[in-house]
Amino acid sequence: MSNLPTIKIKFYLSGDDFLKEDISVRLGVSPDEFRTKNDWPDAIKNNENLPDWLKPRTIWRVDVKEEHSYAVSEQFEKMMNLLGEKRQEIINLREELNLIANFEVVINMEYGDRPEMVLTKEVINFVSSLDAEIGFDMYIYGDKEEEEEF
Repeated sequence: MSNLPTIKIKFYLSGDDFLKEDISVRLGVSPDEFRTKNDWPDAIKNNENLPDWLKPRTIWRVDVKEEHSYAVSEQFEKMMNLLGEKRQEIINLREELNLIANFEVVINMEYGDRPEMVLTKEVINFVSSLDAEIGFDMYIYGDKEEEEEF
C-alpha cells in the first residue's frame, strides 16, 4: 500500500512594504518565511510586463507542518488553532497596512492516493472572515501504469 499523502497549509500576508515586526509582534507568531520586495531576483523586480498579482511584494508567511493525512480540513484545523484567536488582529493589520491574506494548501501524493478535498463550513467561515483566498498546489508522483502493475 502507498504512503498517505502529505499536506501542508501556509498562510500569507503580503503587501507593498512593511516590517516583519509589524506582523510578528502583534500576532505573537514568528514567520516561517519573511521576504521583502528587495529580496526578489532582479529579473522579476525589473520586469514591467508582469501582471500586478505577480509583481514582487513583501511577504510574511506562517506554516502548519507538513504531515501525512487523508483530509485537507484536518490540517486546516491546525492552522485555525494557530491563528483563530488572532482573527481580529489579522483583520486590523490587513486594513491598516493594506495587506492581502492568502492560504496555500500543498499536497504531495502518489497517483491514486489523493486526500479528501473537503473544506468544512468552519474552514470556509474562517477564511472568509479574513477576506482571504485559498490556492491548491498538488504534486502527484508515479502514474496509472505503475499502480496497475501491483
